[in-house]
Amino acid sequence: MNLIYINYSFEIPADGTYYIVEDNTNLPTGGASPGRSAEVNIKFSRTRCLECEEAALEEQRIYEEAARLYEEEQKRLQEEMNKSKEPKPTPGFEMIFSVLVMFFSVVMFGKK
Repeated sequence: MNLIYINYSFEIPADGTYYIVEDNTNLPTGGASPGRSAEVNIKFSRTRCLECEEAALEEQRIYEEAARLYEEEQKRLQEEMNKSKEPKPTPGFEMIFSVLVMFFSVVMFGKK
């Protein structure tokens, strides 16, 4: 049995699709005999990437802060729109109304 045990370790540089090719030839020297089956056992281990996790948490924090600021701005704009819909006081009209009330009061009560 042409048993050969080889361990490889590498870090995948980016997300994507990767292929493992097992070449069942007698090259390089000492390789398996051609035409015979070969059994390959592969083990994948995933380790934590603390830098990746920290970057993801920072991106999430930035996104949440942007969302909070957006909501505050939308609330402020809505309040401004609601204020602009309210009728504005007209001090001149109130003064004219007060003078008319006093005039009619004097006229009505002064003719007794």
